[in-house]
Amino acid sequence: MDKSLLITTGHQHRYIYSDALRCFLYVPEKMVALIERKDVMATDKDDYYVRKLHFLEKHGFFEKRETVFQTNYPEELVKRNIAGLRQLLIEVTDRCNLECEYCGYGKFYSNYDKRENNDQSFDNVKLLIDYLVPLWCSDYNTSHGNVVTIGFYGGEPLLNMKLVKETINYVESLKLSNLTFSYNTTTNAMLLNRYMDYLVEKDFHLLVSLDGGEHQSGYRVDKHGKPSFSRVIENVRKLKETYPDYFEKRVNFNSVLHNLNSAEECYSFIYGLFGKSPRIAQLNITGLIPERSEEFSKMFNDRVNSFDAALLHEDLKEAFIMEDSHSVNYHSMLMRYIGNRYANYLDLFDTCWEDRYIPTGTCRPFERKLF
Repeated sequence: MDKSLLITTGHQHRYIYSDALRCFLYVPEKMVALIERKDVMATDKDDYYVRKLHFLEKHGFFEKRETVFQTNYPEELVKRNIAGLRQLLIEVTDRCNLECEYCGYGKFYSNYDKRENNDQSFDNVKLLIDYLVPLWCSDYNTSHGNVVTIGFYGGEPLLNMKLVKETINYVESLKLSNLTFSYNTTTNAMLLNRYMDYLVEKDFHLLVSLDGGEHQSGYRVDKHGKPSFSRVIENVRKLKETYPDYFEKRVNFNSVLHNLNSAEECYSFIYGLFGKSPRIAQLNITGLIPERSEEFSKMFNDRVNSFDAALLHEDLKEAFIMEDSHSVNYHSMLMRYIGNRYANYLDLFDTCWEDRYIPTGTCRPFERKLF
């Protein structure tokens, strides 16, 4: 019996974890003593706890859970996934009109394709859509009235609005009765004043990047090193004043944590000015250039620690209650170690894939998103 499986809580209660069944079992003191003995199965077989351990062993409680790599993913499932595609994400350009200090395509990182200031062509996009349409309209698509979200990605997507408009004009000209299209994009808002009428007309879901007030947004600069803050605020204010209903329903904010701001400052500024709770993320730690690690560490601000600090303010507890370290740790434990949990309702239908891992590094091929 592997006594290393025993877990002691802060209140000195003992539990044993089943890797095979993904569950924890409370262990009374008498049972703990048996588990810690090497000859547990040679003791009195009439003892209740001995019989219980025999029962657990017989039903696989102590077995190790094995991951089976699913490498022969059926072609029919790939077609079905594409036909039911939820999001088509198009990189319309790799150009950007800002040069943020912490950019994921910037000086700290080496794990991205070379940025060449190129725009995507409509011919490429049309080629892909023309491939998708027959599958969308086939019997492989089992969803009626399926919503396909087309996301426009950059660089800064608004730098290539010509392609955005061409793509939307084309998919809407197809008049696919079984599909509804919605659109979204993330923008630095530098060109928002120029294109906001069109974005509102097409009911875009808009995610605006902003790190808080002027000082907190200090890393968001243009190609000449000049701050973008005042122009961004002016454009976002104009959008809110011109289209208040749209702003309320479709506009959200994204903030990046670093050494110039905090979760409290991001939230307080954006909520105070625009009435929105921003999504707050920490700097990407993947693909760092080793020679720049020291410089990066000075800029880094841990997300969980920043939320913990924000929770010390009574008026922010309600906003951040699910973001503190305790909540994050509880969530992580539930997702990793508890078998009877579901991330979303689709997991209820996924029992056929239990214990099978598809080594794509993502979800099942094309099930959720195609980039």
